[in-house]
Amino acid sequence: MIPQPYPLWCAEVSRDGKSEVWGGRIIGWIPADGDEHARAVVARVDPDGGTRRTYERPLGTVEVWLGDTQEQAWSAARRAAAGSSPADELDGAMHTVWLEGSWEWVTKKMTTEQREAAVAAVLRYHDQIYADEPLDPSALRW
Repeated sequence: MIPQPYPLWCAEVSRDGKSEVWGGRIIGWIPADGDEHARAVVARVDPDGGTRRTYERPLGTVEVWLGDTQEQAWSAARRAAAGSSPADELDGAMHTVWLEGSWEWVTKKMTTEQREAAVAAVLRYHDQIYADEPLDPSALRW
């Protein structure tokens, strides 16, 4: 086993349909040999922070998300399980600013291109979440 020189975390989503995220800290690597895949040696960490056991995870055979922190890796796995992307989250954030915040104050500090992108993000998110309630784009003017 080759030791992992700095903290690296991995996360994956359970395949039992529950979309539970689990994983742990990678403590080492077992190199690929022949047709085998390289394997990560992972110290599994429970949500309460306790280490449960060590296991090996072949890379390239299942979807495994890596991160410099546990939250970074687990957040990527949760987004994948939910079918969302960082772009979807940004669209949702802009929608929240429009709906709950001071839209005019925020957009007056933007360039025209940024304003148009913000309006497009709000419209995309609104169409996904409130498909039966069309939004008039003129309501998003700055």
